[in-house]
Amino acid sequence: MKDAGDVYTVAKDQQFRQILILLFTVPDENIDLGVTSARLQCTTSGCTYPPPLIQWLTQGQITSFTVNLTGTGGSCVPPEQLYTSTLDLRQNSTWSDNSDKVFIFSCRIEYPDYTMNLITSGSHTIRFAVRVTEAYLQQNNQIITSTLIVNSGEPVILTCVTGTSQPAPNIDWYIGSRSIGSGTSLTFTPSNTDHNGIIYCQAYNIDPRLKVDSNKISLFVKFRVTEAFLQQNNQNITSTLIVNSGEPVTVTCVTGTSRPDPIIDWYIGSRSIGSGTSLTFTPSNTDHNEVIFCQAYNIDPNLKVDSNKPRLFVRVKLLTVTLEGPAGGTKVFNEGYPQTLKCNTSPSRPVPVIRWLLGNKAMTDNITSISMTGGDELYVLNSEITLVLMRNSSNQKIRCEGFISGQETSPVSTEVIVDVWYAPDVRVSIAGNTVVNYTAVLVCVPQGNPPQYTFHPWIHTVGQTEIRRLEGVNTVNNSTLTLSNISIQDMGTYTCTVDNGVPGLDRQVNQIGYKDVDVQGLPVFDKIKLPFAGEPNNSTNIEIRFYSSPPIQWIKFINHSDSSRLLNTSNIVIYMQPSNISMMFYEKRVTRLGHVAVLHFRNLTDTDFGNYTLQLSNGQGSVTLPFYLIISGNLFYKVSLFVYLSFSSYDWYTIKSRLGRCLRLQNKILDISSIKSRDCLASYGS
Repeated sequence: MKDAGDVYTVAKDQQFRQILILLFTVPDENIDLGVTSARLQCTTSGCTYPPPLIQWLTQGQITSFTVNLTGTGGSCVPPEQLYTSTLDLRQNSTWSDNSDKVFIFSCRIEYPDYTMNLITSGSHTIRFAVRVTEAYLQQNNQIITSTLIVNSGEPVILTCVTGTSQPAPNIDWYIGSRSIGSGTSLTFTPSNTDHNGIIYCQAYNIDPRLKVDSNKISLFVKFRVTEAFLQQNNQNITSTLIVNSGEPVTVTCVTGTSRPDPIIDWYIGSRSIGSGTSLTFTPSNTDHNEVIFCQAYNIDPNLKVDSNKPRLFVRVKLLTVTLEGPAGGTKVFNEGYPQTLKCNTSPSRPVPVIRWLLGNKAMTDNITSISMTGGDELYVLNSEITLVLMRNSSNQKIRCEGFISGQETSPVSTEVIVDVWYAPDVRVSIAGNTVVNYTAVLVCVPQGNPPQYTFHPWIHTVGQTEIRRLEGVNTVNNSTLTLSNISIQDMGTYTCTVDNGVPGLDRQVNQIGYKDVDVQGLPVFDKIKLPFAGEPNNSTNIEIRFYSSPPIQWIKFINHSDSSRLLNTSNIVIYMQPSNISMMFYEKRVTRLGHVAVLHFRNLTDTDFGNYTLQLSNGQGSVTLPFYLIISGNLFYKVSLFVYLSFSSYDWYTIKSRLGRCLRLQNKILDISSIKSRDCLASYGS
């Protein structure tokens, strides 16, 4: 073993090499790895090849620490170098067994055919850190091994003992998961909520991830009874306790949290009536207006606690309720109209409660007034309720119930059965065939309460126009109206009017039902002003209005000059569209929706004037309408038309040609009403 700085020589391949070995970076003072880090270096001062093996030792034993061997060229001739071994010890480095170790370090160099250990020339040491591995609780220098008994509100001092550790550990304290402090010693004031909580300390000093829990001790917190209050049915009694004379009552003395369990005594006034947490007693009239309370203690009999002291109110039972009107009978309501009922109670103490029910449903929104009368602390309650009922409430029961709040006995009640009268709903149906010349029957069936009906005459309307009134055949339950040999005039709306003496929701006694009747037959033409007139070389519309049910299947315009059917061309347009028409219904003219057939000429020529026919078909058959297109203001055509209408045995073209010859020969204009036109036709008829 040589000291640092010694010189030695080594023979190698008949050559000698001088090597100076130095131990470098000796600590200036004792180093505590629990506080700081350390770096040690061992360096060759001479050029060396091959690299030496440099090892670090403590107490003469080779360590397993990781070192870093580096070489520098300096003034050396390659491959020779100067070599340095560096040992870095991090802060908080621990010895392999986590024991408290203090060492003087040395280095060892091994070179081929030569080995030497060198020690530091100084006496400074390196101390290794020690990780905390255990902790336990103490009180008054005694280890706590079982339940820790403490008093609520009184401070307690505990110590967390961790054994050897370097650096000193960080210590945190907990009750359950709740942090309550830090440090080796803890002073805390337990509360009642800490009872049965687990108290322990948690320590670490190197790695916060490696925390150590102490033993975990359960807390037993003593708690003196400080309050008491009365309960009934798990509800706090905050004011007067209402009881029934002669009926057992159970009350409870609740003291809140206390340890150990308290001793409880019961009193009415100054009279002892029992002991224990619960008390069952039977009040009498002499107990009325007396106070009742419990008295509790659990540690010191001189520190007794009185509960709240409610007064006893001894009740007088409610015996009857009375419903004004036919109690137990039937009560009539008009549907949708308000009606008021009244209910009264017999005298009772305290103030009773009235509850209204329709069926099983309580009614609270319609109570219009509540009044009380009383004397000698006895009360009579009067209640009024206004109801608006609908027909679905019929046969239900309206019940008036009286009871005293908190009383366990069943309510006293009376009831009536609801009979809701309502105006009839009127339904009208039709049977039979609504085709022209057939028979159909309208049936009016009302449904109301009471089912006694008055049937009024049927009303036949078209649009807003009343056409006629008809008497039906009336029975107890319905009215029938027979439409025989139906014609187009029978179409429209038939209204049945009924009443049973009860106003409806519309405030009307008479109620109606109706049925629309659509009569199917041949098309019917609107009133037409003939002939149609136009100007040559101008456009014109021929519009013929009609009504048809069922709907039109096809329309045809026929030109009598050649008996041809007119089709859409560049000069002629034929179409049909909805239009208002004028129709007669039993001597009353009514405007209603029908159709118009249109024959449109874009440019009239001489050959377009003459005799035409419109044909319509709707599935019930077809109808025709002959009409004439003349030149506006042409007397010849007007006369021809007059003659044609007077002598229906002649066709239009024969009349037009013969009358033309006659008038030209006479060379005069005839009045179309003149008989001379007929004479002219007779003279030149051949």
